[in-house]
Amino acid sequence: MMAHDAIDQILARINDRGGLIHDRGLVLRLLSSAQQATNGATRDVRGSASFSTVPTQPFYRLSEVLPSCLTLETVEVAGQELDQIPFSALSTLDANWIRIRADRPDYWATVGKDLLVLYPAAGDSVTVTGRYVSLLPVVTSENDELVLPSERLDQLFDLVDSVLFLRERKFGEMDVTLARITGASVGPPAIPVAGRP
Repeated sequence: MMAHDAIDQILARINDRGGLIHDRGLVLRLLSSAQQATNGATRDVRGSASFSTVPTQPFYRLSEVLPSCLTLETVEVAGQELDQIPFSALSTLDANWIRIRADRPDYWATVGKDLLVLYPAAGDSVTVTGRYVSLLPVVTSENDELVLPSERLDQLFDLVDSVLFLRERKFGEMDVTLARITGASVGPPAIPVAGRP
């Protein structure tokens, strides 16, 4: 679906067909952010890429070696999948883990969202393939194509709708759209009454 069609549908859903309350540029920016968030949660769009390691280097910045990576899922070397371990477990494997070298890594870990650690570090350069949830391209024009599959569009539109309803202070409508996203029921909040459980 094209972004301009999505914006038209969103504005119609919130009864602002002419875009008098919400600027189309704002809706476009929200649509782009909501597409990223939806893919991060649903993991629908995935990708893979390869990079060559630097001899004896165990640390790699994901934003440099796998720039389209939102969440790394698997790492392979020479067709064999490496085992993922928590970064904190490296020191329990070997107190001097950072100095250990081998022909190829056996384990991988992440530190935060952007640092990949390969253990042990390869003595020579090897090709590493990462499989990941993709960081979707930013939607910058109404002529851009949305990347999410069509079955996720209602969820995407609900997310944008809820932000627009929040801007309008239409909390009831916002609750309904958020409930559709989360699958929760909507009703008045429970008010504790003295003397009742």
